[in-house]
Amino acid sequence: MHTKYEQLLLLPYVQHAQQIVNKYIQQGCPLQLVPNTQVIVTDCSTSVISWVEDNVVFEHYFMHPNCEVVMHQHPFLTQTLHISGNVQGYAHIRNPAAKWSTDADYLSLGPIHPKNTPHGFRVGSQGAQLFTIQIWPEQVKNPQSATKLYMGPPLGPIHKEQLDEIYTT
Repeated sequence: MHTKYEQLLLLPYVQHAQQIVNKYIQQGCPLQLVPNTQVIVTDCSTSVISWVEDNVVFEHYFMHPNCEVVMHQHPFLTQTLHISGNVQGYAHIRNPAAKWSTDADYLSLGPIHPKNTPHGFRVGSQGAQLFTIQIWPEQVKNPQSATKLYMGPPLGPIHKEQLDEIYTT
């Protein structure tokens, strides 16, 4: 009998996505010109979609120092690739009190969060660099920022204004 998380890893589209993620890391996390994307600036981060391949979207985040990304969720499977800086995260995956922390300058790939899984994190005094990896069941034809595909309390007044614009149009 597999756990819910183990069952997720058995899905063919998730296995395919993990092959793409591993190849992306082996290639040194290259950047790609992704049409119709923009730089997104919020109260806590600056980001841009940096690579799209089949059903996977990589978004490069520069997290501002000493910020907190409150508990929120996304309508896709998500995974984080930590590059540098200090991040303390928390997620309701298997254990509601589960926490993870990383504080090193290396590529550290986190677990896959199931769709609509509440998660959040705090960033240390030096900020952080990371990739948010979106995993979708089908090919992504119109990639969008995870900052916009966001359900939860806004990160601050800038993010609130962006979310209000998205959800009222």
